[in-house]
Amino acid sequence: MSIRSFLKSAFSILLLAFLPGMVQAQISVSPTILEEKAYPGGVVKLRLGLANTSDEPLYCTISVSAMEVQGDGLPVAVPDAPRSCHTWISFGETDFALAPKQGKSLLGSVRVPRDASGGYYAVIACHGKPPQGIENGGTEGVKAGIRFSYRVMAVVLL
Repeated sequence: MSIRSFLKSAFSILLLAFLPGMVQAQISVSPTILEEKAYPGGVVKLRLGLANTSDEPLYCTISVSAMEVQGDGLPVAVPDAPRSCHTWISFGETDFALAPKQGKSLLGSVRVPRDASGGYYAVIACHGKPPQGIENGGTEGVKAGIRFSYRVMAVVLL
C-alpha cells in the first residue's frame, strides 16, 4: 500500500470514527483531502470550500504547514517534514470573516519546483475565532464564560 493510499484510508476512518460523538463543528472544510497531479515546474490550482455553521460570525485565518502522520494514523501539522510541499502552496486571501451560516470558496495555487519528483504532502488549516467583545448586561457581579475557537484541516497530496 502506498503512503498516499494509507493516508487517505487512515484519515477517512478517523473522520468517520470520531464525528458521531463530537459536538457539532462550527466550521467545516470541503474537500478534506486535496489529491492533485502536479508536474515539475508546473502550477496547480486549488479550490477549498469553508462554511461557518454557527450562529455567530467567525474571524478566520488560513495557514499551510508540513504534515506528519502520527502512530495512530492521524495527520498533524508540523513546522517542517521530509517530502513537504507547504512552501509551494499559497492562497490569495488568508484572513477573512465568515458571517453566520455563510460559506466561502478559497482559491490557491501550488508552484512545483522543476527538480521535484515523487509524492509530496502538506496540510491546510483554517482557524476560526468568534468575535472578541465585552458584554455589558447592566447588572452588577462577575460574569464568566468560555469562548471556543475552531480549527479544521484539509490534507494536500501531490
